[in-house]
Amino acid sequence: MNWKRISRERYDEMLGALPPELRLTKGFLTGEAVTHETCTIAKIVVPKFRPFVQTARDAFYEGEKPMSRGEFRILDLHKVE
Repeated sequence: MNWKRISRERYDEMLGALPPELRLTKGFLTGEAVTHETCTIAKIVVPKFRPFVQTARDAFYEGEKPMSRGEFRILDLHKVE
């Protein structure tokens, strides 16, 4: 997946736009699904959301491809930077 580095302001703006669908220590999924596609983990069609993460280096990123809840849970932040 491709990740775009964003400002903290963009990250905070998207976090506050709607209650997140899922929020973990590494980031969150936006509160509204952008598509429904087959999940790479569950192998069924599920809602997918725009992902936002904060790395250990305090950098902020927005995923260019929507993710399911399961895909986001197993996301390895080392693959983001």
